[in-house]
Amino acid sequence: MWLTKWFLLFVLVTLETFGHELFHLEKDVIYTGGLVRIKSIKENCWLDIRDVRYTGSYEDGRPSGTLRMVGCTPVYPEKLNINKANISRFEDLLNYDADGPKFEILPPDVQTDSVMVGYDHKIMKDGEEFHLVMERTRSALKLVIPGRRAPVDRGNFQVAGFMYGAGMVLPEVTFKVKMVETHEDKTWRPNQVFQLVHVKSGMVLSTSGNWMPDYLNVTELKEVVGMFEENNEYAHPLENTFWTVDLIRPREDIEKTDPELFETMFGDGIIENLSEMQKVHSAFSIEDMKILHEKEVGMVEKLIKHLGKQSVEDILGEYEQSIEIVLETDPNHPVDNYNLLKRTSICWLNIKEDLEDKKAKEIIESIADYFQDWEICRELAAMGILNVQRYYDQDPMDISQGKIEYEGKVYQAFSKLRAEDAALIAETALQHNWLDSEIKWYRIFPELQDLARDAERRHDELLENPSLVILPKYFTFKHPVGAGTSSTAGNEFQSVYEESKNHFCQSGEEMALTCEEYFNFDKIVDMCKNTKKPPGKTSTEQYCFNLNFEHPYLKIGPFKTEHMNAEPFIVQIHDFMYEDEISDVQEQARGRMRTTPYFYQGIQEEMSIQRSSKIKYFSERTNDWARKVSMRIQLATETTVFTPNYRYASENYQVMNYGMGGFISLHQDEDQTFLTPGGGRIITTMVYLSDVPAGGRTIFPKVDVNVPPEAGSLLYWSTRTTISDVDSRMLHIGCPVLYGSKWISNKWIYHREQMDRYPCFTDLERLLYPPPYQTISYNNTNQCNNILTS
Repeated sequence: MWLTKWFLLFVLVTLETFGHELFHLEKDVIYTGGLVRIKSIKENCWLDIRDVRYTGSYEDGRPSGTLRMVGCTPVYPEKLNINKANISRFEDLLNYDADGPKFEILPPDVQTDSVMVGYDHKIMKDGEEFHLVMERTRSALKLVIPGRRAPVDRGNFQVAGFMYGAGMVLPEVTFKVKMVETHEDKTWRPNQVFQLVHVKSGMVLSTSGNWMPDYLNVTELKEVVGMFEENNEYAHPLENTFWTVDLIRPREDIEKTDPELFETMFGDGIIENLSEMQKVHSAFSIEDMKILHEKEVGMVEKLIKHLGKQSVEDILGEYEQSIEIVLETDPNHPVDNYNLLKRTSICWLNIKEDLEDKKAKEIIESIADYFQDWEICRELAAMGILNVQRYYDQDPMDISQGKIEYEGKVYQAFSKLRAEDAALIAETALQHNWLDSEIKWYRIFPELQDLARDAERRHDELLENPSLVILPKYFTFKHPVGAGTSSTAGNEFQSVYEESKNHFCQSGEEMALTCEEYFNFDKIVDMCKNTKKPPGKTSTEQYCFNLNFEHPYLKIGPFKTEHMNAEPFIVQIHDFMYEDEISDVQEQARGRMRTTPYFYQGIQEEMSIQRSSKIKYFSERTNDWARKVSMRIQLATETTVFTPNYRYASENYQVMNYGMGGFISLHQDEDQTFLTPGGGRIITTMVYLSDVPAGGRTIFPKVDVNVPPEAGSLLYWSTRTTISDVDSRMLHIGCPVLYGSKWISNKWIYHREQMDRYPCFTDLERLLYPPPYQTISYNNTNQCNNILTS
């Protein structure tokens, strides 16, 4: 298979969890998928599997390759305060756990290791059967009674840990709980007394009172045996067979997962407290801005009907507004949206306070829930305008007049910006180290010239010490801009800048983000503007064909496929989704979205100007649209996207609508290790749910790929190399929306579930590159030349 490193496979199968109902479980019960620590009442020790092989398992004395030592580890409360994170070696982790040894309760009918199936929980009761899986050995060992005599208590039988192979179901590893003390509903709970009965043989687990001998190379481990209770002259006292659970907890990965995050990503996609979130931060969604404008227009029409048109005109005139401005506002235009936000967060609230007419006050109050808090949204509004200016090299003077130009076409707003707006935008630029934009915005209004000169002075002083500019990533002009300044500082800055660029851009993957978003920002601007076409690709790199995978169904209706890039692969499928499906999902999402969470350096922010959009999650478990689209993606990508009993084949759909000047900054879709549930993201699939008249392209600067939004098309790409490293070449940006409303739907496909389905790379070349393109070598690795031996 395409990951040939056994270590990757071994670790990948260690990290899954179970269903979202976990977060709603009664705390004091034992359930499948949960972890239990099992203690012997007589010996005061914990049932344990050590990473030590039994010797003498065969007649010639050879040790068993699959059976590990099982015993009872004396309770060590003095060690429980040691931080598990301080144990770095995997081997040490196998033999020590700060919380004591724990077992996962696994249903006996699961056909594979527990970590490979995201099953939902089942509350355990008296008589229930299960497998006991050692948690700290990464779920590789199960408790078993193999039928051999115990090493010390030879009258009874050995208990071992079995290195359990995927797909194997053996009766020897099945146990059941027999309650000595039981709850009235017969549920298995902590601190109850029970016996562990081996289902196949009928033996019970018992402590013998013996220490394991030195020749077995194990220390501080008491013997545990399988014992027949009847007709056994070597039977131990009954109390030796009594056990209790003194600790229960969910798996470590679920324990660290926020319940709401789990629900939205892998559960039913339900957003808690949505009613409180959907009306706020309207600037994060053009559709929300349209709703806000619809409410404002309806309110004005009611005020006109109640007060008369001239009265309403006079009221608005006091705030330099008019009925015409309200009615003609275009929510697709960032300048009109900026003024819509100001009007609904400042003007109308002041008008309401000034009015004496009670009914007029009530009319305004009826939509007050949709009004925004200017102190919160002012930065986002300014950022939206700055995105338009910076990523498309627009003239601030033109923008202030409501003029935006893209690919030879002018988009004109009805409203304009004032000096106070330019000052706010300049201040926001300074906060984000964009000194060149700060100066440009101050310069356009005569009343801001003193501020412009101050900004020029700060700018030129910084240029005299280039390290103070480059290390904090200040965006500046490449030369002094103030009156009477020398060009010497500019020459020195240019020299240091070029040296720094060479250093950062040749320092490997860890510097890739800084290289692209700072030193190569001009290239990003060119690609967003689409004025500088990327280098021409050969016919074997970019071509179109009908994709059918030799599938009878797809031969009738093949996918209209366009290869945007050969390696790493970026593929676009045209006409992937139908108009009625697009309308359906937009209708389900419109007005029911929240701000898009943004992960930065491992921390989730509830909203961020780095990702100005709103989101709604859709799960195949609850939504017909999602199920249909997933089946289609499976056909198109030859991957497993959704299975009913497994939650980590992919994430839920994220249907997003971008805000004013909305974009997502340069990023990787996968920047974590594969030590995550499902093995982490391996493929990104993105369906464009709208055309965008101006802007909004998806660009990959490092591979020179530039894709305009096309309603109904699917764009998908790899996030990893063939040796499972994060592919730094897949850095990409969603360019700001200049004019229009951009809708997309993201679905991230996960690694683990593709191991048995995704073709070997010899087959992948044939599937991705049909004749006459079979001479292409798919070698997406960055680190090694031969993917078949990596």
